[in-house]
This record gives sequence, C-alpha cells and structure tokens, in this order.
Amino acid sequence: MSGIKLIRVQKDDCEDILLWRNDPLVRKYFFDTRIIAMDEHRKWFCERLRDPGTRMYIGTSGKDRIGAIRFETKDDYVDVSVYLRPEFTGKGMGAELVRIGTEQASRELGEMRPIMARIKRENIVSRKAFEKAGYKLVSEEGDISTYKRERA
Repeated sequence: MSGIKLIRVQKDDCEDILLWRNDPLVRKYFFDTRIIAMDEHRKWFCERLRDPGTRMYIGTSGKDRIGAIRFETKDDYVDVSVYLRPEFTGKGMGAELVRIGTEQASRELGEMRPIMARIKRENIVSRKAFEKAGYKLVSEEGDISTYKRERA
C-alpha cells in the first residue's frame, strides 16, 4: 500500500487544516465552498477537539502530511469527512486514508452506528476512494451521493 499512518489532530494543527481546507481545489468539493476565516475555523476546531464523539486525524506518508479525516458522531450514525492536500490527489492515497481512518475511529469510538459519507455526485475521485475503502452507495438525491459502511 501507500504506507499511510494516522496521527491525532492536536491544537497546533488548526492553521494547517484551515490552510488545506481553504485551498480552491479542496473547497470545490465541499458543500460550503466559501473561504473560512481563521476566527470561525478556530472556534469550530476547538469545539471538535473537545467533543468526545469526534475523532480527527492527519494522514502522513513518510514526512509528508497528506490530508485530514474527521469522524463526527450524530444521532444514529457517524459522519465522515476527508480531504487530501491538492498535491497528493490522484496518487491512490485517498482510499487508504479512508480505510485506515475508518478502522481507527471505529476502535476509538467503540459504537455500532454505521459510518456515512455524503459526497457531491460530481466528485468521482472521492466516490471511488470510499468504494475502494469498503463503503457502499446507499442513495443519490440531487447532487449528493451517500455512502455507508457498517461497523464490525
């Protein structure tokens, strides 16, 4: 495989994650495509770090930080969101990041709720990455495809 490893997101990662998230190539596939200001991001970021039902990781390959993945517990499922830094897209790393992130979050969260990903239908690369990581397409409504992975 690609040799991707996960590290838990720390408070010091706030600026990097915002920088990656605000990149035009990454933002293009977000549901909220606007540029996020640091104050707004810092508030959201700190809330996520304090939330016991949220797990955030940075994927690394060698010395490179390749992207971020977040798992957020909702009422009856766990929502997953992932993005690679633009220079690492198209290299087959997305599916591996989703796969190992899902396994790690499942162990840490320890719940039996399914994990769901909502992806813009036009984002073929992400859709294929989730499928490769074991997620199944469960619905398509408008421009959104929803993928699900049952917990073991």
